[in-house]
Amino acid sequence: RDTDGTERLAGTITLPGDYVRENVALAYAGTVHAVQGRTVGYGGYLLVEEGMNRQQVYPGLTRAQRYNRAFAACQVPADEHRLQSLDQDAMSMLQAAIERDGGELSALQELRESQDWAESIPALEPEWRDYVTEHTRNQYEPMLRQLLSEDHYKKLRQGDPSTVYRKLREAELAGHDGKRVLASAIAMRPMSYPVPDNVPSLVNWRIDTILDDRTPENEPAGHSWCDRTPEIPGIEGEVARKLAEAMDARRDVLGERLAEEPPEWAIRHLGPVPEDVLDRAEWERNAGTVEGYRELYNIDAPNTAIGRLPAKGAVEQRAAWEAAHSALGRTEEQETLARTSDAALREMVNRYQRETSWAPAHMGAELSEARQMVLRYEEKAILAQADADQCEDAAERAELEAQARGYEDLVGSMSARVEVMEQIDEARSAWYEETAPAREAAEAARDELDRRGHDDQAQQDADEAEQQRGQELDEELVAEPEYDLDQAPEMDWEVEGETLDQVPDVRDEAELAPELTYQEQEELDQALAAYEERYRAAAEVEDLDVDQAPAVDWGDVPGFDESAPELDDVAQQLAEEDEQQRVQDELAAEAAAYHEPGSRGVRRRARADVPQPRRVRRSRPRPTRTLRAQPRGGRGYRGVRAASSRAGRGRPRGRAGVQPRPGPGD
Repeated sequence: RDTDGTERLAGTITLPGDYVRENVALAYAGTVHAVQGRTVGYGGYLLVEEGMNRQQVYPGLTRAQRYNRAFAACQVPADEHRLQSLDQDAMSMLQAAIERDGGELSALQELRESQDWAESIPALEPEWRDYVTEHTRNQYEPMLRQLLSEDHYKKLRQGDPSTVYRKLREAELAGHDGKRVLASAIAMRPMSYPVPDNVPSLVNWRIDTILDDRTPENEPAGHSWCDRTPEIPGIEGEVARKLAEAMDARRDVLGERLAEEPPEWAIRHLGPVPEDVLDRAEWERNAGTVEGYRELYNIDAPNTAIGRLPAKGAVEQRAAWEAAHSALGRTEEQETLARTSDAALREMVNRYQRETSWAPAHMGAELSEARQMVLRYEEKAILAQADADQCEDAAERAELEAQARGYEDLVGSMSARVEVMEQIDEARSAWYEETAPAREAAEAARDELDRRGHDDQAQQDADEAEQQRGQELDEELVAEPEYDLDQAPEMDWEVEGETLDQVPDVRDEAELAPELTYQEQEELDQALAAYEERYRAAAEVEDLDVDQAPAVDWGDVPGFDESAPELDDVAQQLAEEDEQQRVQDELAAEAAAYHEPGSRGVRRRARADVPQPRRVRRSRPRPTRTLRAQPRGGRGYRGVRAASSRAGRGRPRGRAGVQPRPGPGD
């Protein structure tokens, strides 16, 4: 280069255009993805996967001359609902890939990132947890060997004794003396013979039984890593304490970083950063505790703070979650749930489960596949038409044009199908937004039940048994052959045992649920009201003077002549339903007359006043899905709503929002 920085070349050459067209590629073709960098003539496609960076995305989006399309591999969660606020879509994945820099870092930057990782909680916590787990095992294994018989201890070792150690570790964090708890559990009653197959489960059950009504000797462990570190003797204890101190220091560093640029979850749960020095220090400590949990368990969703309560077996994760949850502060809804009874909490969970039975279908995968088919058929139609335009043979050109028209017809039919599926998907989204209070209340109630130690296994077993019973009844519903009543054999209707009066009534699922007391119903209403108020806070309407009300143009209101065709449709529909009801009534009357005494029918030996039993078939009504337009407002959803109807229930006559045509006398 020259002194002014301009580049100095030894010389330049000019290449022929034909040579360049055949043998020269663009300069970026020598990137790490040389194949993707090669220029293509018509269209280019790129598969955007999770973890890609801008250096990998750029060549694939600039290689084609006509168009470039990127397809994102979105991960659909294995759940019955679609969490729109958490799910990844194509644009978010593409944006994340473009924002992610995959270039090589300088040596100094690599050193800084390596040092930051070495001081992070994910790098320190596994080593700390190993010391704590080893200490817990060394503390209780000799006691189990001493308290249990040789046969029981052998079965314990053959099973999974770590579950017992985790249970005792959980008791320690709650303030109990683990050694006393274990001794009381083993001495609660003599161990059974023959030796059960699962001794760890037996010991865990005894520990749970002891802890149900036991008062802790000490205060529960604090929320810092040092507070949760047990007294470990020797050099191992010193190392464990050093690791805990390093993780607490990391918490302070994370809190200071968040105070500079507070994320969405921090502002929503902790509020803005205070100006006061002491309040700011407390804000940083709470935010750092939450961010440490997010860093440890890789929670990067901007609108999710710490997620749901972990499983009971994950003792250390539950303790870290409790610390983060305490740092977030208990909201008014959580305080209300803490005072709610178990029955009301279970009713909140069951109420949302009933809401899910009315949910529109989830069309995510089907809709994506249908859209891809439309794109494929569009390309095939374009290519077929292009080949037809270039074809000189008339017969072959006609065949190609017919093929192109066939693809266009497929595009039209698939597009119509996509439109319907999009309407269903919009209805699903509207339902998801409409049921957000019930869903959030159910999740909070489930977390509160888990916190109280109620895994609700009995309720789950009952639900599974009811589902299995319903499947068995459905299998029994086979078509019965028709019989000639004139040739029916004589039967002795005098039976002993169960009569029709003893047959249980078939009730609705809601009626079979346990009734709540007045106090439990009040608690349920208060808990649900908090979530309803958050999502459905009605706008305050100011009192307006009638004289100052704006004039209304009544010309826009449809008159009777404009509404007449729609009212005629309603009247015709009502007439058809009345005709169907009349036919059913006539058939019922004929059947009743057929079985009257003295009529030609089945001969009975029983007395006329003896109730005639019949076989009662009960089956669970299967929901059917229909699509109907729904007006805005109320519990209706925008667009199309997939509603369910149950067999045996009355249905509204007419359409929503349309009244029958008044008669002459009205």
